[in-house]
Amino acid sequence: MEGRFSQGVLAGEAAEIVFLGRADPVGSAGDKESAMAMATRIFPRPEEAAAFIAWLGYRAEYVVGLPYNRLRVEALARALIERKEMNARQAREIVESVDPDAIELVRGLSSTVSLRPQLILEPWDDFT
Repeated sequence: MEGRFSQGVLAGEAAEIVFLGRADPVGSAGDKESAMAMATRIFPRPEEAAAFIAWLGYRAEYVVGLPYNRLRVEALARALIERKEMNARQAREIVESVDPDAIELVRGLSSTVSLRPQLILEPWDDFT
């Protein structure tokens, strides 16, 4: 559970990297602090916690870049433009409000057409 929450915390920065090609270090500073606080509860050595957070960041970039997640990311982005901030519960509600039929349609299309932006983690593509 801790790993999933930490990955979710890093999803905002991952979305910026995947869709914009860069992340705003100021905007994601609080998210990274939260992730590190959780990681240090799991891994008492700072080096281990940092490595875990780095891996979660890479994994978040991969997951965010999947074609069927693009609709979810876009819904969150629209909500953030209006609200500027949101907590985990609010983000989950927005993600869950995205039409599952639309996600399945995009999932089906992605097998024939590339709807995904170029990712940093191209070698991981074989694991989907």
